[in-house]
Amino acid sequence: MDKKLNIKIYWVTTVWPKWQVIIPRDCRPEFGINIWDDRPIITIDNIAFGLPNPDNWDEICEDGELDEKSIDCFWSVKIWTKHQFVIPSEIRSALWIKSWDSLVVIWKEWEWIWFVRNDNIDYFFAIIKKKLSSV
Repeated sequence: MDKKLNIKIYWVTTVWPKWQVIIPRDCRPEFGINIWDDRPIITIDNIAFGLPNPDNWDEICEDGELDEKSIDCFWSVKIWTKHQFVIPSEIRSALWIKSWDSLVVIWKEWEWIWFVRNDNIDYFFAIIKKKLSSV
């Protein structure tokens, strides 16, 4: 199979008691994430949330779509000293995220980083299957 999607599944991260999530060390340099950055945050199909590439932020919010997925744009989040950020309360309630939930961290080369709850991972695999069938 020579089809390439340039997608990486990094690891599973935990939602800490004050709603913060740590961005995996491996994807920080690949996505250009630095301490004190302000990064845009979006929800995707009310299943996952993500940090899109800031260069595409305005275009994504105007279209309301990302790879044919419905998105809702929010403000930005601040990346703190331990490469963590706080999930906004609107996103937590819309996606039913609680403290100590596990989130799978998925990176698409220079486009986005998604955070998907473990019990919604089938959503992501359906996207991969669709992408592979169209490549």
